[in-house]
This record gives sequence, C-alpha cells and structure tokens, in this order.
Amino acid sequence: MLSQNKTVNYVVGGIAIASIALLAYTVTRPIKEPKKSKTKSKSKSKRKDGRKKFKCTLTKKPIDINLVMESMDGFNAHVAGDKKNAKLGLKYGARLIKINQQKVENLPFEEVFDILTQKAKFPITLQFVQLPELNARWTKAESLKDEANADFKSNAVETAIEKVSGAIELHPTNKIYYSNRILMYFKANKYDEALADCQSIRELDPKAVYLKGHYLRGLTLLHLKKYKNAASAFQTVVKLNPAFKKATDRLTECMKEIERENQQSEKRRSSQHEELANQFAAKDKEPSDDKADEKEQQLDAKDEAKEQDQEKEKEKEKEKEVEPEQQEKAKVSEQEPVAQAQDDTKEKEKEKEKEVEPEQQEKAKVSEQEPVVQAQDDTNAKEQVPAQEGVHVEAEAEVDADVDAAAKPETETEAVVDEQDAAAKTTDSTNRT
Repeated sequence: MLSQNKTVNYVVGGIAIASIALLAYTVTRPIKEPKKSKTKSKSKSKRKDGRKKFKCTLTKKPIDINLVMESMDGFNAHVAGDKKNAKLGLKYGARLIKINQQKVENLPFEEVFDILTQKAKFPITLQFVQLPELNARWTKAESLKDEANADFKSNAVETAIEKVSGAIELHPTNKIYYSNRILMYFKANKYDEALADCQSIRELDPKAVYLKGHYLRGLTLLHLKKYKNAASAFQTVVKLNPAFKKATDRLTECMKEIERENQQSEKRRSSQHEELANQFAAKDKEPSDDKADEKEQQLDAKDEAKEQDQEKEKEKEKEKEVEPEQQEKAKVSEQEPVAQAQDDTKEKEKEKEKEVEPEQQEKAKVSEQEPVVQAQDDTNAKEQVPAQEGVHVEAEAEVDADVDAAAKPETETEAVVDEQDAAAKTTDSTNRT
C-alpha cells in the first residue's frame, strides 16, 4: 500500500510540475509579429496648410513606384498616373516631401531620384502630401489614356491619338502617355511626330533609365532609315537589360544595314576613282602628233611673246629719242602764236590805212572843188546884175577873189589835219588789237 501511495504521489507531483512549467511557458513565450508586406501605407495626418499627408514603406528592391516631375521645369517628385501606383494605394499627383528623415520637397527631380535609388537605406519610408487639384487633373488624364488604348485596339487610330493627346495636355510629364502615342503614330505612319515624342521622353528621363523610351526611339529611327542613331538607341537598351531579345535582334538588323551602306559607299568611291583613272589614261593615250602640235604651239606662243617684248623695247627707245625734238617743237609752237598775232596786227593796220587813204583823197578833192564851184556861182550872179551896178559887182568879185585866195591855204591845211587824224586813229586801233 505504501509503495502504491508513493507512486501516486510521484505521478501527481509530476503532473503538478508539468502544469506549472506549461503555465510559465505560456506566460513568458514571445509573441510572433505578423509578416511585413513589401510596401504598406500608414495612418494619415495633416500639415499646417491643411493638406493631408501619408506614408509608404519599402522593404526591399526594386523600387516599383512611378514618380514624375510636377512640370517641365524639372523640380519635385510626384506620384504619376499609373495603375501600379493605384495598387499601392498612392494618390495621383501626391508630392514626395521626405525620404526617411531627409526632406526632399522642392529639390530637382534628378536629385530626389538619386537619393531614393542610391543613398537611402532599406527599409525606406516615403512621406507624401496630397494635392487635390493635381490629383483630379491627373485622374482625368488616366481615364482618357484608357479610352485611347481601347480605341487603338478597335483600330480607331486617329481617335486614339486625339484622346491620348488630351491626356498629355492634362498630365504633360507622364512618359507612359508619350510612349503610347508613339505606337499610335507608328500605326498612322507618322514617324516624324513619333520622333518628337521620343525627344520629349528623353527630357522627362534625366537619368536615362526608361527602357521603353530608348526602345521606341530605336524603332522610330529604324523606320526613318537612320541606322547609326537607331543602333545607338538599341545599344542603350541592351546595356540596361541584356536579356531583352527584341532589342538585340533590332541592333543586329541595324548593324547589317550599316554594313550594307558602307559597302555601297565604298563601291561609289571606287567607281569614281576608276572614272578618274580612265580619264587620265585617255589623256595619256592621245596621239603623239597632237602632243607635237601642242609643243609647237607653245613655242610659237613664246616666240610671239618675245617679239612683242622686243617691239615694246624699240618703241620705248624711239620715245626717248623723240622727246628732245618734241620739246623743241613745243617751244617753237609756243612762240608761233605770238609772232602770228604780231603779223596779224600789222596786216590789219595796213588794211585800215588802205581803207583810210581813199576817204582822205576824196575829202581833199571835195575841198579843192568847193572854191571853184563857189567862184563859178559868184560869177554867174554877177553877170545877172544890171550894168548900173557893175562897179559894185567888180568890187565884190575882187573881194571874192581875195577870199578865195585866202581860203585855199585853209583847205590845204584842213586836208593835212585830216590825214594826221586818220593816221592817229589807225595807230590807236593797232595798239588796241
């Protein structure tokens, strides 16, 4: 009985000890935390300006959030209109203001991107602030993009282009919208417009990490037959993702086209060289007679040139010899006008003297005839007077005779004076000339 009682006591004691141990374990065991998701949104709060804030935690790479610039000026980072952002519970248009404990609001987009992808350590806590107006505009743009995709699938290409263009006007910094419109331009064969959108994507991708943008740029350049530029774009795609087989195939195609262009250009250059060589060879194969004629012509030309030079030298010598004679002739020619002028004046004086002499002679004759006529008149008058008056007549006749005798010397002196006056006038005229 005693042995049985001991056994029972041992069993009861063991159970009691096990129960106490189980109770102690239950009280002191650690509580398991629930598994953390890759990203999780935390409770919301408000800023002083009344805008709501929210947080998002990233536990590991890759960081699968589509962030874009607010505008083309390149500042701030915002949640883009994208379905994967909506799945993470991120509001379109919300601005990233803090990465862990570092403020990034109003920083350049490129700098924010570097902090997020290179400097920040996991787990990364992102803090955003909501912007209701931007959210409404970008939400509408996302709906237009979805409608454009539906139209494109139904082959309504132009309508799709119009709608996605409207989405770009509402949300001009979303690279996805531009890439969609590039594909639509391909369908409409509008490759120049597609290339313009490729350039817009490059401006919105300062770190050049948007793989689809590089690939579409390569396709656009390939359609435009700009093979070297297209090959450069496809090389960028292969560097970012070596497993992208389509990009590798397109790169190979571009390299073949480049090789073909090089061969064609080489053929053109060789054909041009051949043509030039044939032209020179044809000139070398010309008959020797022609060459001899050319040489003779050259010699004749040289001889003619020498003869011309000799003639020019002779003319110069003649000019030197003629110069003294010309100077003497010039002196003589200068003196001739003076002598000629003197001779002319002398001849004019002689002519005037000849013209004056007849006039003087006529005056002399007239002066000589006047007393005779006067005497005759007086005699006639006396004859007509009666005889009773004869005494008086004879007396008058005697008086008249005395008068006539006294008048003759006067007329002679007048003639002499007239001749002297004429001579003085001629000398004055000669002096004036």
